[in-house]
Amino acid sequence: MDKRILVPTDFSKNALNAVRYALDLYKKINCEFYLLNVFRLDSYTTSNLLVPEPGSTEYENAKAKSEEEFAKLLEMIALHQDNYKHTFYTISSYNFLSEALEQTIATKDIDLVIMGTQGASGTKGVIFGSNTVNTMEKVRECPVLAIPEKVQFTAPKEIVFPTDFKSRYKRTELKYLLEIAKIHQAIIRVIYVNKNMDLNETQENNKQLGSSLSLR
Repeated sequence: MDKRILVPTDFSKNALNAVRYALDLYKKINCEFYLLNVFRLDSYTTSNLLVPEPGSTEYENAKAKSEEEFAKLLEMIALHQDNYKHTFYTISSYNFLSEALEQTIATKDIDLVIMGTQGASGTKGVIFGSNTVNTMEKVRECPVLAIPEKVQFTAPKEIVFPTDFKSRYKRTELKYLLEIAKIHQAIIRVIYVNKNMDLNETQENNKQLGSSLSLR
């Protein structure tokens, strides 16, 4: 079965960078990419009791604009990488981002969400935008991979996994990390930083469990 990856986009440079990173990261894997754009209507606010309905002029114009931007995005993707292993689907949704993500993850059986850390309004000095933070906090059905602004893809040789050894991780929870490491033949380095290097019994057990994980 193909891996199903959801990439939210507002058609900004940061969002495009996240798409390109995702394509390169899974270049060797059969993937279905679901590109999601949540469009809004300027004349409607959360305090407005009137909800625009499909078929209304305002709704259809906003949706058409989203679809036009998708056409441009798909052209740029084709120029970046024409990979027979990858197929693309576009979703234009009038919704809140969190709800659109939740619905898409459920209906499309999404394996992974990949998104940029900043949207079109990227604020200077802010590492993670509010949408990215909210997504990482609320999405529990699958992992979320956030791509920092202007970070271009290079095949990972080492992957750092920070932990305090207080959590007992199952293989299923780490399978995507292990998968990426295997695809790119990267080494996973587990890092524990603390002034007191003594581990309690629970931490020691979790450390031993983590050490037993392999890339097989």
